[in-house]
Amino acid sequence: MQDQTGLSKTIENYLVGSDRLMRSNSTFETQPTILRESIYTEQYQFWFNEHQGRDAQINEKMYEDGFVYEGPHDMLVLGIHKNIKIADISWGLIAEIEEQEAFAAAYQLQKIVIILTIATFLIILSLSVLIAQRIVHPLRVLSETTRCVAEGQYDQEISVRAHNEIGDLATSFREMLVALRDAKKAADTEDWLKTGQNRA
Repeated sequence: MQDQTGLSKTIENYLVGSDRLMRSNSTFETQPTILRESIYTEQYQFWFNEHQGRDAQINEKMYEDGFVYEGPHDMLVLGIHKNIKIADISWGLIAEIEEQEAFAAAYQLQKIVIILTIATFLIILSLSVLIAQRIVHPLRVLSETTRCVAEGQYDQEISVRAHNEIGDLATSFREMLVALRDAKKAADTEDWLKTGQNRA
């Protein structure tokens, strides 16, 4: 049980009896812990109640649940137990790993999801701004040109070349502006002719 080859540094598996004493050495202790160290964790109590207490016969076939609790070395651990019977004596095999290490992948995934969410939000925001500018800029040009035409400046040029509804609006406006110029020229010519005939 003490061979940690291939395992992380915070995993510990130990055997414990109904008297709370360890029946294996702790991987975190330099001194032997067999029959010297007592276990007072929630996981031990859970195992004891299920397999040694008054409900032991009822709970023999139950599935075990892992949960987070304070381990024997005052660190939060994720632990689970398994009941082992040897010569009709029940022993608790308890496996623990520090909470930080157990959930490290989940915490890393959470960070990645947050970063991807923020990045997606920024990309969508940037695209929204670009699309809004593509829509708003031609409308501003048309609005400014309309204001100038309303003031009598018929020599305005419309530089909107969009291939959508705004482009169609700009084309119609351009055609209307050409018609207004022609009408103004015709009116100016007629006025000149009338004025010139009256003077003669």
